[in-house]
Amino acid sequence: MSAALQVLWSAASAAQQAPRLAAAFQPLIAVVVPSVSAAPATAPSIAAPAATVPGNILATPPAVPSTTPTPTTSSGLDLPSVLLSTVVFATTLAALMIVFLPERTAEQRSRIRSVALGAAVLSLMLTLVTLGSAISLGVAATPDQLHEENASWITHFGFAIHYHLSADGVTLSLLVLSTLVFTSVFLAAWKRQERVRLYCGLLLLLETSVNGALCATDLVLFVLFFAMQAVPLFLLIRCFGADGRERSAQRAGIAVLISSALLVTGFLLVIVHSSAHSSDLAQILTASTPLSTTVAGAGFWLVFTAFALGFVVVPAHTWFLSAAASASSGVSAVIAGVLVRLSGYGMIRFALGLFPLQAQRFGSALLVLAVLSAVWGVLLTLAQRTMRRMVAAVSIGQMSLVLLAVASPNTLSLDGAVLQLVAGGMSSALLLLLCGAIEGRTRNVSLDRLGGLAAQAPRLGGFWIFACLAALGAPLIAGFSAELMLFTGAFPVHPYATVFVMASTAVSTAALLWSVQRVFLGPVRDEFARVRDASTLELGYLWPLVVFLIAFGVLAGRVVPVIGTGLTTLAASLGGAQ
Repeated sequence: MSAALQVLWSAASAAQQAPRLAAAFQPLIAVVVPSVSAAPATAPSIAAPAATVPGNILATPPAVPSTTPTPTTSSGLDLPSVLLSTVVFATTLAALMIVFLPERTAEQRSRIRSVALGAAVLSLMLTLVTLGSAISLGVAATPDQLHEENASWITHFGFAIHYHLSADGVTLSLLVLSTLVFTSVFLAAWKRQERVRLYCGLLLLLETSVNGALCATDLVLFVLFFAMQAVPLFLLIRCFGADGRERSAQRAGIAVLISSALLVTGFLLVIVHSSAHSSDLAQILTASTPLSTTVAGAGFWLVFTAFALGFVVVPAHTWFLSAAASASSGVSAVIAGVLVRLSGYGMIRFALGLFPLQAQRFGSALLVLAVLSAVWGVLLTLAQRTMRRMVAAVSIGQMSLVLLAVASPNTLSLDGAVLQLVAGGMSSALLLLLCGAIEGRTRNVSLDRLGGLAAQAPRLGGFWIFACLAALGAPLIAGFSAELMLFTGAFPVHPYATVFVMASTAVSTAALLWSVQRVFLGPVRDEFARVRDASTLELGYLWPLVVFLIAFGVLAGRVVPVIGTGLTTLAASLGGAQ
């Protein structure tokens, strides 16, 4: 040990050896802060995209050549970045850890909750750091700077399967949504006393499946993560739900399994008929031989139908309404705020990314589904008599906006669709967490039996009004920028349908605003005279959602260009780049 220290001291003291020592530690620095070490001194200009095969696009933006010369050789170990793997599997490690923790006493249960919350917070912090790095780099960001991981995994089949994790602006925005909602849900469950280990462990596994699917750039890897959510979702609804939880759990689990089966079929069809001999999305999209018209058409409808089940496209929406009403408030927030938005991400990334020509060809059919979902969302919202089902019906109307962007894709509409996924997910999660707080105080779920709560719980009323305005798309909130870009991008393509869908969504959210009068205003009821206001714990998991909704609205000008880096080539392949 002393000899090694003497060698290091002499190397550092010698001026001629300083560059060599810095080069030796450069790979280690690149693992910790690759965005800083790899960032060029000045942002280079973006070169014109190279010609691509019709119908094919890159899953991630093309790498921008750096103005700083890259050394051809380097000394020391070449350590890869594992940041995305940490974001994905930190919750899995926490789930394995709490399996061996007892939960007999209050202190032991608190330890379990602390481990689960710590893993969720770690994933959130790493995601925010990566998003901040992407915002600082802007359009000059490359996949390596955003901690891309790519390694050959299984090569014994007729095609190669890769462990490929990547994070562009689209992925990072939805990762912020996922990790933030799960962190809020873990905080909301802090006072849970029954089966804490099972509840936290299932939520941790569910977060792993969502974050892994968002980062996966290999088709087989994506399906594995996507199908992984079936078991935790089923058990969370079945074990911790209210009346009707058995049937709701079965329908939710079957919906995920059917979606996974359709995805496997559609993806295998693409892989087998692709000349890439790989399931890696980037290699498939850059394959020299495009898919035939018949194969591409069949693959498009298989993949689209798979995501439509989770995307709550009418008529495949009934499982969502029952699950949101029967599950606990935290699980309902995850379903409406994260799981539904994951299917929206998959529809943009894979249904549009793999089959851009087919999306244009069947755009009219997609437009009809968007209009039908918007109309049905209004009718469902007006017909609901419980708070949770009304919030779920509003989410169906919000997803019709995203489907409208899929039916009329271009740079503006797709940017707005991604931002709408984030904004709608946060507002839906906030509303459903508030529903749980109100139901826990009043022991009531019916809108007709509520009223006058503002006098006893003014802070809860203020949060509810803000969440309703966020769902409506009020200025300075994320939903406003999203709907503005959606309208601007989709109106030139489908003017009448765009106005109709936007108007329908406004009506459904206006009905949600009416709930303010029904729940919080009016005369105080005797049975609610002792209702308490929001506690410190509740403020702790409600305020972060409010802050991020405002941040994504105020800083939309910084976030949207980052989102656009993951969508520019997609919009260009569809002939709608702006």
